[in-house]
Amino acid sequence: MFRVPLGFRYLTTVAALLPALLATVPAQAQAVGSEPAPLEITHGVELRGGYTGGRYSHSTDDFHSSLSIFNGGGNARTGSAVEHRFDGLMLGADYVIGQHRPGRPTTTTLRVGLDVLGAADRLRIGDGRRATLNLLAAHPHFSIDVQRNRWQTRVGVGVLAGRVSYYAQEGSFDLLSTNITVDMVHAVATFQLEMNWNHWFQYEVGYDSNGLLGMVNPVSYGGVGTGFGPRSTLALVVGVSSTASLEYQSPVSSFAYSRVVLAPTGRPWQASAFITYGSELYQRTALQGGYKLPTKSSTGR
Repeated sequence: MFRVPLGFRYLTTVAALLPALLATVPAQAQAVGSEPAPLEITHGVELRGGYTGGRYSHSTDDFHSSLSIFNGGGNARTGSAVEHRFDGLMLGADYVIGQHRPGRPTTTTLRVGLDVLGAADRLRIGDGRRATLNLLAAHPHFSIDVQRNRWQTRVGVGVLAGRVSYYAQEGSFDLLSTNITVDMVHAVATFQLEMNWNHWFQYEVGYDSNGLLGMVNPVSYGGVGTGFGPRSTLALVVGVSSTASLEYQSPVSSFAYSRVVLAPTGRPWQASAFITYGSELYQRTALQGGYKLPTKSSTGR
């Protein structure tokens, strides 16, 4: 799905290099029986912290009578407008293992990590009532990063577990009854896929990336961008994010977003920001900073 054909330029490059490749065949044949270079293994720890915040609104009918046959019988409570303003913090760490064999084009990096997130969601209900919902969740996750020549691909999965968020859920009972309630969500899956070519072309899709976008109102996203080349410290991605809505008449809303990553070459720290725009009713911001502790190296077969 994500393979990009190299086309005519690839064929002409192979044709130009073919004589040199043929000339090296004897040398390669002599090296077949030699021992491969030892595998270089690095071990490290990455620390990070982040912030997520924003606002969104919805309206919901939280109850219809279980005896609402052809709109008759029982009592029904009408819907109320609800506005959310939330702020949350995240602290986490990854254990990182990198593997590379000299002379080969592939480097593999494995990450296993845990984040702890907390958020306060302040609600203002249309009739004047106010409430605060406190959320707290853990985010165990795993990712694999494969770099081959100029292509780099990262795939990560995890689960955000605890008091994560809440949705409106609609259920039917008896005959023609409807019941719409706001329920707490205790587990939300997370997923991210990132691809780039030589830090020029970048592509990403994800759901609740790093757990920061999963708190309060989980977000899915997809975008393209550029890293401005291998020597640049800046990357920019723009795309569309979709979020589940508590409004039962409009279950999903989509908004534009941009993500900026700052990762100075040779420095142990990096930072990123995720910002939505285009709507006064929905706003989302996520900021994250990370720091790499010194790595340890070893060799293996």
